[in-house]
Amino acid sequence: MKKILFISVLILTVLIFSSCATIFSGRKQHVQNHENLTETEKLVMLTIQAINEKSPRLIHSSLSDDFTFLNFEQPVVTMILDQALVQLGEVSEFRKISESVDNGNLTMIYEFEFSGAIGSRNVTFVFDDNHLLKHLELLQEEIMVVTIRPDEGLEIPEDDIIVIPLNINRVAMTEAILNGESRNFVIDTGASMMTLNKNHLDDYQDAAYGIQGVSDNQASAVLAQISDFDFYGITMKDTNILAVDMSHLEERIGMDIFGIIGYNIFKDYDLLFDYENNTLALLNPEITENFLETNFPTSTFMAIDTEKKEGCTVPFIKGKIGGMELNLVFDSGAGRIVIDTTHKEALSDFFTFTEITDTRDIGSTFQTEVGYIDELIIGDKRFTELVSQFTDLSLLSQSLGAQADVLIGYEVLKNQIVLLSYANEQVVFID
Repeated sequence: MKKILFISVLILTVLIFSSCATIFSGRKQHVQNHENLTETEKLVMLTIQAINEKSPRLIHSSLSDDFTFLNFEQPVVTMILDQALVQLGEVSEFRKISESVDNGNLTMIYEFEFSGAIGSRNVTFVFDDNHLLKHLELLQEEIMVVTIRPDEGLEIPEDDIIVIPLNINRVAMTEAILNGESRNFVIDTGASMMTLNKNHLDDYQDAAYGIQGVSDNQASAVLAQISDFDFYGITMKDTNILAVDMSHLEERIGMDIFGIIGYNIFKDYDLLFDYENNTLALLNPEITENFLETNFPTSTFMAIDTEKKEGCTVPFIKGKIGGMELNLVFDSGAGRIVIDTTHKEALSDFFTFTEITDTRDIGSTFQTEVGYIDELIIGDKRFTELVSQFTDLSLLSQSLGAQADVLIGYEVLKNQIVLLSYANEQVVFID
């Protein structure tokens, strides 16, 4: 039976489902603006709009706290939903099949006519008594979950110190050997695992299933089989790695990017970022203290404890903007200070607007206000006039299981030596 591949990037699972369409009879409606709709019917229309515009954010605020989809629940279900919706073909026609109430929950079943490989499918909406979407049943047939193991085949060298040259282009770029060739990669402490750019993979295939998108012949994510990877002695051989479209990142940086090197590659080390000297040192945590004493004998050190979130690989620290205490995510892949839009009104007096730019995400494009934040305070450190933007970080917060208020990266690291210690759960500022 023909299969369609759907990969959820952020929770490291592969979902594979049947593409066989079911044919229905009966009157359908074309998608358009409808008057005199109930609140739940409006939410159905909003879901169609989210699918057609590739903008899952449109329905985020309409999801209940116990929302479920494909047997997933929070904190990961919204990510799964978003990954699914952006891959679907457009809904051209629809009709309501049935409506019922059970234990205070309203269930509405629709038939959607999708473009592309999916065709006609039943879609079930379950609403709670607050008219919020409690459950969505869509493309449930023959679901198979395959787990990607980020540490599979990973080997680390015996070296206590690995010094890696960087090319700083608002993000930390370096080179690694991929299938025998030297390629450009981004160092990203905000990524839980290494991920490849599917646009530069010459040959890849999933051993069991063909690689095919839901609405056309291009999947938004694939499993890439690589023979070898060597990052200054940290190696992987004959393994499957997630690959996604990174063209938006390449456009921003202006260079070919073959992938992102994340937590699973450098988790056994302390990371010393020195952007002034264009280096990243990977340190065995057992020798870090001696290394700092030897190489920075006259420096001062300010250590900030990271907050460990259960099941989360991304480091959080506390900081302040405009006197407001915020959760900062240490994300070396962030070229600007990124502030969650929920704080836009409260922090508007401390933000100087300069321009509106188009920001691309996987599956969607949206406008972003860019400018400067007057001041960011971390412990005793004061950073001023930082290039910043407001962006909806709700999806990131859900994936991390904690509120992500601000992403800090280049704007903090560009003039400051910083040690990120996973072993000691600290971020250390070195002056």
